[in-house]
Amino acid sequence: MTRVYKETESEKKLTQYRINQINENPKIELIVVRTTQLVYKFYEKMGFKLEKVEKDFWAKNFDLYQMQMMNKN
Repeated sequence: MTRVYKETESEKKLTQYRINQINENPKIELIVVRTTQLVYKFYEKMGFKLEKVEKDFWAKNFDLYQMQMMNKN
């Protein structure tokens, strides 16, 4: 059985708020997110780019999806 992740509007707003807060700090050049194959599409929609995938990183069948976004400042 495969579970499908569906983001909510509040999750989008909270994530965007956090990104905006980070972007206010000019010392931060890069935002990095480490997640799984279950959620990485959410971060893609938020503007993150997939950097690497490591199979079974977290546990069996739970892969690491490392993503990044440049600070907009």
